Amino acid sequence: MALSKDYTLTIVRGIILLWQKEINISELDPDLVNDFINLGILDVFTGLQDVLYKDYGRTTVLSEAGAAFIAAGIVASAGFTDATKNMEDTAHGLTSADVGKRVMFMDIVDGTGVAAHLTITNIVAKIDDDNFTVLHSPGVNLPIGGPSSKCVYVVLPSHSSDVLDLSALRINRVRKLIDSITGEVVEVKDARDFENLSKFPQKQSKIYWYQNGEQIFLFKGSSVSAYGTLTLHYYGKPIAVAADGDFLDIKDEYVPLAIQKTQEYIIYHLKELSKQLPADQKANLTRNVKTSEDQKETIRR
Repeated sequence: MALSKDYTLTIVRGIILLWQKEINISELDPDLVNDFINLGILDVFTGLQDVLYKDYGRTTVLSEAGAAFIAAGIVASAGFTDATKNMEDTAHGLTSADVGKRVMFMDIVDGTGVAAHLTITNIVAKIDDDNFTVLHSPGVNLPIGGPSSKCVYVVLPSHSSDVLDLSALRINRVRKLIDSITGEVVEVKDARDFENLSKFPQKQSKIYWYQNGEQIFLFKGSSVSAYGTLTLHYYGKPIAVAADGDFLDIKDEYVPLAIQKTQEYIIYHLKELSKQLPADQKANLTRNVKTSEDQKETIRR
């Protein structure tokens, strides 16, 4: 539900229209004015979010979707250069989406089962279709030598977890995630700590979450049989107004400030527009914009 009780989009657009007439500015396209109003509201929220954020406390029930396991084949024909941390593999098939994933590589001798210089690190960059660089080096070139020595690598899955998609939500900050069976889901802030949860027996009786952009990754301990209903508690952002009868999603006492921000966007737009006009029209528009700015300065005083 929108926070304003008195101001609809039609009312605010009417106030803006009266202001335009007072300073003799031609009426702008209503959809453009709507966009400026929404930008003005967002500006007020952004500037005062440390005060206003609690007004936007929201909850939503999320559905988990099992993350697809990324099939990773073992490559046994690569070469690694210590000085540049470059892995060379003809037509490796990696894309920019693989940057950041973990990679494990080593030197292995055929027929012996002996492996040396085992390294687990992250892919830093795809150089081209035959080369990519990694974060850490074992300190030697691979393969180390000999006819049966090979450099072997494998790209590991991003996460052994489930994924929650937040892209449809206007989230400012996540407060907490609650599972109806196990209670509050434990936040993990570090990606590497999240990746290693399965290694610790004491972590297996709870659910953990890690946020990366517009996704939340979940880890369900082995002692947890299933997810319950997952409820996300978060602080959102103002919902944009679109229909004439929509109430503004900001409290009434902040609407005049949002209108002032809207006027500033309109003035900036007209200044940019004047640069494209003939000299006589430009002078007239510039004079009207200057009058508006003087009025706004008088109000501030």
